[in-house]
Amino acid sequence: MFRKRSIQSKNTLGEVELVSRSKGVPNGVGLSVAEGFSIVLLSEAEVQFACSEPLELTTQKKTKSKTQMCIFNHYLTRPYMNLRYLLLAIIIIFFIACKPSSTSKKEQLARNYYQALDQSNFARIAELQFDSIRVKEGSYTSVYSVEDYVNWLKWDSVFQPTYEVLDITSDEEKVELTISKVCKRIQFLNGGPMISKEVMQFKEGKIYTLEIKDFTSYNGERWNAEREKLVNWIKANHPELEGFIYDQTLQGGINYLKALDLYQSRAMTETATTLNLAEEKKAILATLNNETKAAFQRDYQTWQAYWVHDNDMTKVYLDFPENTFSESLGWSEISGFVKDFFEKHPEPEPLPELLNDIEVRLYQSGAWVTYAQKDSLRGLKRETRLMEKVDGQWKIAGMQTTIYGFEQ
Repeated sequence: MFRKRSIQSKNTLGEVELVSRSKGVPNGVGLSVAEGFSIVLLSEAEVQFACSEPLELTTQKKTKSKTQMCIFNHYLTRPYMNLRYLLLAIIIIFFIACKPSSTSKKEQLARNYYQALDQSNFARIAELQFDSIRVKEGSYTSVYSVEDYVNWLKWDSVFQPTYEVLDITSDEEKVELTISKVCKRIQFLNGGPMISKEVMQFKEGKIYTLEIKDFTSYNGERWNAEREKLVNWIKANHPELEGFIYDQTLQGGINYLKALDLYQSRAMTETATTLNLAEEKKAILATLNNETKAAFQRDYQTWQAYWVHDNDMTKVYLDFPENTFSESLGWSEISGFVKDFFEKHPEPEPLPELLNDIEVRLYQSGAWVTYAQKDSLRGLKRETRLMEKVDGQWKIAGMQTTIYGFEQ
């Protein structure tokens, strides 16, 4: 058999077709490596001079085509054989190097799995799993069907988890990974991401076993404490959600998230209330001190502005040294009592030491206030004031004064 390769010749004879007749050498070896190589064929003598070994050359002219047919034997191809095999070896090595190894395939499969988890792509997760998956954690092994495992992942997806592959290594049997996972539930219970060491094994090119070897950032003490507080608070305040902690269905996840949001909103409200309490306490102190100043200065008009003018309020005095008791009911009676006292005692009194600290229990627009105070006329007294916030200003809505007198 002959294999033809066309090359360009600088000979005036025109295009030359080289045909190799191989003796123990694959057909066309020399010609294929010489493809595109230009030679000068002027005569048989020149060709033989250019070859390192004798060769047989037969020429045949075709009419009107100025084409010369040259038949070379294997002596001409021999100098190019080593180059041919070298190139072939390089090509084989190249394809072997480019072909993905079984370990790299497993690593990519593992990456695809966590990417699907991160995106909550349940259809993709089902494609990557074997017909059942074994999840190991410590001494416990749970076997899930694809459907059951996806249902569990749907529960977990409610908390909007994010996954990150921090490290990955593999051998022919398994892939070892370091995984970071964080979501609303984990952030609340653990205070930060969960970093886990995991081992993934495969069967028929799909994930068969997932083993969680270790949690390197698990804060067990915090986790248990926060979980207990959450469960107890929900039990006391939202019994309709009780049992959410054990329900790992999609609806269970929704209930868990709702419980978590309610609990955290409560915490935020308490924090905001604590911040507001300081401001409200300051405003209540201002009302009490200004009311005291007006009373001791016998300034009725200023004094009455710090009181609520309702008919169901009370003002009570208990005076142990004098062994007396008085009670005024409603604003008219309270106001009349104070006017009468100011008329009988018109001279201002020395101001007692003004308040700088009080006990306050805040109830939205109401407050219960207690404090102790000394004045120059009555000695030690304890005051209890009921306060109401009216048009943005704290006013007195009721009071009880217990007078203990001076120490003997």
